[in-house]
Amino acid sequence: MHLKEQLYILTLEKYENFTKAAEALHITQPALTTFVTKLEGELGIKLFERGHRRVTLTPAGKLYVQTARKMMELKTEFDLELAHLTRQHTAHLRVGVQTIRAPKLIPSLTIALKKADLGMTFSFQEGTAGQLERLLEEHQVDVVLYNNYEQRKGLEYIPVARDYLLLVLAPDHPATGKMQWHEDPWPVLDLRELAWERFLLLPPGHSVRHRTDQLFAAAGFSPAYVEVHYRTETVVQLAAAGHGVTFSLESYIQYFHLNGTPRLCLPVQRKEPVFYSVVYRKGRFHPEELSGFVTLLREMVAESGLMLGRPLE
Repeated sequence: MHLKEQLYILTLEKYENFTKAAEALHITQPALTTFVTKLEGELGIKLFERGHRRVTLTPAGKLYVQTARKMMELKTEFDLELAHLTRQHTAHLRVGVQTIRAPKLIPSLTIALKKADLGMTFSFQEGTAGQLERLLEEHQVDVVLYNNYEQRKGLEYIPVARDYLLLVLAPDHPATGKMQWHEDPWPVLDLRELAWERFLLLPPGHSVRHRTDQLFAAAGFSPAYVEVHYRTETVVQLAAAGHGVTFSLESYIQYFHLNGTPRLCLPVQRKEPVFYSVVYRKGRFHPEELSGFVTLLREMVAESGLMLGRPLE
């Protein structure tokens, strides 16, 4: 099953430029321009408004793209089911990965997938958790891999690892003396002990920021001093240097080349693990279709330290 027409239009919609879209499709720009113009002639309506350097969708174009994405999803579903039946066809799975994990995860996962030979090919897209969810909703990826703090209606979640959202403090921070060990994997600290601290936070819209706002609500206060930065590594480096306190997932810490060694602890208000999961739309796959992929990820978790989190208990 080939959907060349839909692929060309979706690629042009993505890049909003004939030259860039043609490069991505490995064809010439005039060939793509001719193809789109001919298609618009056959349909009797414009799909794109042409600007000087950018093309944008017309209302008809938006309708076309919405339908084309559904057709591409059906093609992927068909390929997967056919591969499952015959073991002769190679299905293609589009995987969304968090940008912060991509430099470590994508190369490691690509190598593992080649060795495993699961009977399908893979491609990857990067983004924040929110961006990945939008790609999933828009049928631009088939599955996403991310830490889910909450489960959304209409999505299926298969956990592959457990992680923890930790407080990050300077090694000589006065509050370290108030940390207590229980049966948790990290010492715990009441977030209220830091009520008057400078909090180094990610912008609203980030999944970690959403959870930290929930933590502040559970502790019954809003931080008096907030400094916003756009990268997790930045806030962790600043906290380790004593510029304030912040939050980070346990697995993220190993991604950073820290100038100091921060003290880490669990906020007593929320000590439960955050699961790292394979996520897809309900009804999108039969469970056995992803079983090999899920098993491989869980094996990676067991063998790779804390790259994705701790093994499931």
